[in-house]
Amino acid sequence: MYKQVSFMRIFSLALILFLIPIISQTQAFGGTNEKFEKYRMRGLMAQQEGLLQESLEYYRKALKIDSTTPEIYNDIGIVSERMGDLYEAKRNYFKALEINENYLPAYSNLAYLYKKQGDFITAIEYFKKRMKLGGPKDPWTQEAGDQLRYLSEFSPELKKWIMAIETDMLSKEVKEVSNVLAEVEKKKFDKQVADVKKYVDQAQSYEEEGLYKAALAECDRALSLVPENAKLVEYRKNIVFKIKAEEIRSRVNTALKKLESGDTDSSREDFRTILTIIPSE
Repeated sequence: MYKQVSFMRIFSLALILFLIPIISQTQAFGGTNEKFEKYRMRGLMAQQEGLLQESLEYYRKALKIDSTTPEIYNDIGIVSERMGDLYEAKRNYFKALEINENYLPAYSNLAYLYKKQGDFITAIEYFKKRMKLGGPKDPWTQEAGDQLRYLSEFSPELKKWIMAIETDMLSKEVKEVSNVLAEVEKKKFDKQVADVKKYVDQAQSYEEEGLYKAALAECDRALSLVPENAKLVEYRKNIVFKIKAEEIRSRVNTALKKLESGDTDSSREDFRTILTIIPSE
């Protein structure tokens, strides 16, 4: 489900897109000036070319001009991390958050850094903060959710937390729409959110008990209210996979018993049926 990709390559591309609007509006962030912008842009260009030491020097020149913006500390942290100086990387990420505790990129960077070091407990905490503070349509919020889902394979409690946050995000999306509607429509949407949460909670409860078909029914009830919700669609696929896996295990056991009893023809037919159940992808 999770493809291995070069994080730094993805992060570098995302960083360019992230910095362009920031650089064009720097007067709103700590009174930076053209010289600060020039040094920071040169640092970014050097960073993209792999000239890390040169990039770091430009960022530090920008820092001397303005040390009140979290972005420049985050820039230095990224380059320091790529150069292998994880202590300096952390120090700068933390400094960015000290200036602005809602500066979201630093949470993502700390989470990935701790994950890379094998400190999954701390990584989870920062992924959780990034996911909780981000908007529901923010791709980095979704990425944090994906990382938490990956790390939650050994933590049922974390799975519940993720579902609760995602349900809360769904609630916020619905409420944003309902704010422009009449009071009657608002109540209708609020009830819809409550119903979705109820169905999802029940589906999760059934799933934990191994009652996958019951979980699927509850998930379908939730999807009937929000059919385009990507997280619920993905959750439904996971349940269907578990149902098929359970059916395959049952049929394999039956076929093996027949084979052991000498009923080879019937056993062979059962195995052929199993092959039609196994997903093609």
